[in-house]
Amino acid sequence: MAGLAVACYATPLGHEPVTALRVTTNRVPAGTPPATTATDGRRPLAPGPNDRPAPSIVDGETAAIGGTVAVPSSTPSSTSHALYPESTESWRPWVMVYFHAVDVDRVLAIIDCESDGRWDAANPNQAANGMYAKGLLQHLDGYWPSRAKRAKQEGYHNTGDIWNPLDQLAVSAWLAYRTPQGFDHWSCNP
Repeated sequence: MAGLAVACYATPLGHEPVTALRVTTNRVPAGTPPATTATDGRRPLAPGPNDRPAPSIVDGETAAIGGTVAVPSSTPSSTSHALYPESTESWRPWVMVYFHAVDVDRVLAIIDCESDGRWDAANPNQAANGMYAKGLLQHLDGYWPSRAKRAKQEGYHNTGDIWNPLDQLAVSAWLAYRTPQGFDHWSCNP
C-alpha cells in the first residue's frame, strides 16, 4: 500500500515539541472513515470512542485510513498532554478525520461543552422550537434527517443515525464547512 506522511511541528505552550503526521493512502481517501455496520436489530450500533483505534504508524508503515496521527517528537510518553478530559479527548482521532487540523481543538471544545464526550447524551429539555438535542454534538432531532441527507449528498458519508457519533461528526463537518452559519450552529462555540 502506498502512503504519504507529512510532518508538522507544534510546541504546546510550556511543553516539548510534538510532531503531527498527516497520513494519506491510496486505499481509503482521507476523511472517509469505515462505515459502522454492526447492528442490534433496530439501528447501527454507535461505537464508543475506544471501539475503533485511531490510525497508527508502526515501523515506518502508513495508516490504513487517512487522518492525522499525533506523535511525540521524543520517545518518553510524558511529552503528550491531553487538553480535555479523557471522555472528550478519546474522540480526537475521529475529529481529526472529519475536520481540518486547525479546527480539531475547537471541535473537541464543542464536544466537551455539549455532551462531555458522551455519544449518547440527550438533553431532556426542549429547545424553544420544540426539538430535542441529542448525541455527541447535540444535534436537534427535527433538523437531523434533512441535514444528514444533504451532508451525505455532498460527500459527507453518514447513515442518518443521530445516535451514531461518526454520523454526528460527518454532519457536523458539513454544517461547519458548507453552510453559512459554520461553527455558529453550536451555542458552545469557543
